[in-house]
Amino acid sequence: MKRIKLHLNEGEFIRGVYPKHQIVLHGTASSGAKNIGNWWNMQRGAIATAYAVDKGGELIELFPPCYWAYHTGNGSAHDIHTVGIEIANEGYLKEVNGKYFWDASGKWLEYTGKVFDNKVKWRGWQHFAAFTEEQYDSTARICAELCRNFDIRPAVLDGYEHSVSYLSFKGIVKHCNIYSTKVDVTPAFDTGKFRKLLEQYL
Repeated sequence: MKRIKLHLNEGEFIRGVYPKHQIVLHGTASSGAKNIGNWWNMQRGAIATAYAVDKGGELIELFPPCYWAYHTGNGSAHDIHTVGIEIANEGYLKEVNGKYFWDASGKWLEYTGKVFDNKVKWRGWQHFAAFTEEQYDSTARICAELCRNFDIRPAVLDGYEHSVSYLSFKGIVKHCNIYSTKVDVTPAFDTGKFRKLLEQYL
């Protein structure tokens, strides 16, 4: 796993140290992760995740995971106890005449990667961009490391439904589990595959 440190500017994360109880997996809604730090530096307001995982499995550290930033939409009382990980992924896809397109901030761009067909609609969508094997591996490796270093329970929440009760789940969740309108990470993320890798690296 290639590791890169591209720390955000001061003020774009908060140097407060609190116990960690939860890891939250996000999707970037983009085709890559290398520029995510530049985007957050421009936004202002300490909205970020500690890590991003690019499609080739490269792990980008955006700030030390002992610190925190806003990333779930559930306020500081929750976010101070969580570690966020963005995984580069285009997200939901629109099918038009056998081709697929992803939503690049309102501009639909053609998607040519592997497509995951959920068979039924989930939050309005049926087709999603697939995650790469390298991303599963790197995400499992960093989650295993975080669980060891911060004594986070290595439990993976199955399913893609939302419940307020999941805010208190101790372990690894997806953003869609803890925020009702979010679609990351999508059902294309295979929690069974991820769990097996996590157990391997613990």
